[in-house]
Amino acid sequence: MGIACVLHVCKPVFLSLLSTSRSVLLSNVNTAHVVCCHPEQDLLPLVLSHCCYSLAVGEGTRVEYDLPTLERQLVERFVLGKPRINDDFEIFIFRQETKNVAMYKSLRDKIPQEPLSKAVQMQILQELGTLTNVCSSLAAVDIALIFLATTGGDPNTPIREYLHRVLKMKATAGLRSMKANQHCRRKHILSLWQLLAVQRARMSLENGQDPFEDMPQQYAEKLDMSEVKTLKEALIHINVDALLAELYEFIAVAEEQTRHPDWDILSTLDAYIAAKNTPKVEGLKEHFPPTILLKHLYCTWRIVAAYRPHEDRETSRRDTNTFRR
Repeated sequence: MGIACVLHVCKPVFLSLLSTSRSVLLSNVNTAHVVCCHPEQDLLPLVLSHCCYSLAVGEGTRVEYDLPTLERQLVERFVLGKPRINDDFEIFIFRQETKNVAMYKSLRDKIPQEPLSKAVQMQILQELGTLTNVCSSLAAVDIALIFLATTGGDPNTPIREYLHRVLKMKATAGLRSMKANQHCRRKHILSLWQLLAVQRARMSLENGQDPFEDMPQQYAEKLDMSEVKTLKEALIHINVDALLAELYEFIAVAEEQTRHPDWDILSTLDAYIAAKNTPKVEGLKEHFPPTILLKHLYCTWRIVAAYRPHEDRETSRRDTNTFRR
């Protein structure tokens, strides 16, 4: 009988001992929790010390093992005091997989949301400055969103306190803006997420990167020149910052099955905002071109992001003067 056979015979005893002892999560296991032994240096001498050899006429050498004593010795030396290891694995969900309408609705239901004022938004962006700071702050807000959508909580609790005291984030992993740390509460978290997500996309665009590179490409068709002109003329009468934020949220959050490339942006976005029961975008319904479709979604967002009212009016004025000449 080999060592493996002896251990197999002793296995029920080991398991019965472990089943009545304390347990430890797999993520918390260390060397003190596991059985560590060398087959030849530890087990073989123990097995050999509990076997009896005898000779029988016509049968040769017979080997018998004192299994009860061997079991006791193995338990005392290797098993006693060891916890049962709980091998249940935690399920990990990537942040981008959690962004959906249901999660955001759950958050709004549990924690009534309020928008950040324009002055506060501007100060936060000024303090963040770099794309690195924006991305780091957005990552912290993303994680907080996932938990708050499930747990809810006091709307007036500072986000900074929640990140560091509840989620145990390091100071370097939180919001990299003094104004955001001082002013932003749980009731502002969606407004803060919109602000940071839009700013990251804007800065990526300015750096020559495509903020929608990893998103479905059926919405990447470009507008023709006449449609671009019509859109820019309409933006004069629309709250551009609010439109930009709602468009980005719609792109990032709305499920694929709830939109079709040939639907128009105006009615689809208006219905999306209405379903959230949040304030409408000023001027959207009255002035946004109904001919621009969801297949133009990314191009539309880029044009809105790059829109500068004074610059576009000056360009239009120069074009008019050139035509008159």
